[in-house]
Amino acid sequence: MVLTDFPDEKADQYFSAVEIHVIEIAALTRKLRDLGTKLPDNTLESKIINLVRYKSHGPDSQRAYVNIEKEYDLDDPLPDSLPLSRIVDLIIHSYVLQAIGENELVFTHVWVTSDYSRFSGLYQIRLKDFLDACVDVSNTWPTSLHSEYDQKAQKWIHVVK
Repeated sequence: MVLTDFPDEKADQYFSAVEIHVIEIAALTRKLRDLGTKLPDNTLESKIINLVRYKSHGPDSQRAYVNIEKEYDLDDPLPDSLPLSRIVDLIIHSYVLQAIGENELVFTHVWVTSDYSRFSGLYQIRLKDFLDACVDVSNTWPTSLHSEYDQKAQKWIHVVK
């Protein structure tokens, strides 16, 4: 969506809708992994996404309600990368999840960090890269499944390739 097409009176609705869909996609992607036999082992861990990280100003900068500009150094973007497994966890447990735009486009990236990682930094993830990675994962099929019963743990252990 181009900025000129963006009605001001519906801004909150549009941003919320994008953020809700990002959460849904992250949760469904992680669920595929958590089911244990739907993806080859380590599929989410091996899918690496390049992103930008902004340093936190530390615990003293935290507010009762998030103030991104005061809590993070947005003037010093640092190139970084994270596995998709970490990104979906950040989104699901987000302290910050904010859709943002670039140039004339409204929704190009999201800012995200979790309660657990909020002092490690704020991550800026390109939406296209996140969505492409999730689509790639959902199109990945296991080619073999080996199951063995673990007497000590009293459960089946599955190895999926």
